[in-house]
Amino acid sequence: LDFGYTGQVQYSTLNLVWGERVKKKLAGYEAPADRIIPVGNTHLAQEIRDQKQNHTRKKKRKELGMAKSVVPLLIFSALLPALDLVMPLFKFVSRSKDHKLIIKFHPAAKRQETEAWIKAIPEEFNQNIMFIHSRETIYTLMSVSDLCVLAKQSTTGLEALALDKPLVKLDFAYSPQSAYSFVDQGVATKMSVQQLVRALEDRVDFSTLADRTKLAEY
Repeated sequence: LDFGYTGQVQYSTLNLVWGERVKKKLAGYEAPADRIIPVGNTHLAQEIRDQKQNHTRKKKRKELGMAKSVVPLLIFSALLPALDLVMPLFKFVSRSKDHKLIIKFHPAAKRQETEAWIKAIPEEFNQNIMFIHSRETIYTLMSVSDLCVLAKQSTTGLEALALDKPLVKLDFAYSPQSAYSFVDQGVATKMSVQQLVRALEDRVDFSTLADRTKLAEY
């Protein structure tokens, strides 16, 4: 048995979890079910209200010089992808007058590794790109962006959807075995990097790619 599943419940008074699926998972690892209480997400509703009241999107896009740009937000895991996997996107954005790209590194990514990764990008292909590790919250970046692109398996997709952002999952990050596949549930669009570039070039409305009924149900 995995201590990560048993320990967090057996050594705490209560475990507040997102939903029944998680409760069932923990209980399956001999965690006392009466200590597991589904409460849903505890902070997103307030975040959504705050962003609307503070006009976060408008203010931050102006501050970052992105007011008139189409801005994808590319979200990485702690393990950075090979540069050649994402280079077509970098090349397109670097040559575009209408697009800017935000790359959000995972909090667990080591700064030395991210700096070396950025340094390996040819200078001509790192234009119109913001590389962000910790100085902005993921929610602020989602607010600024026009779509969120996952280059990893991540629950941040749920948060992007809650903030009403179209969600794209890069094909190299897709796994049919994922416990919470956004693609399989019909709320994210699976694309190769080349397909994403063509869609950006053609000014595709990404909000039309997912089924609105499935989004609402999700």
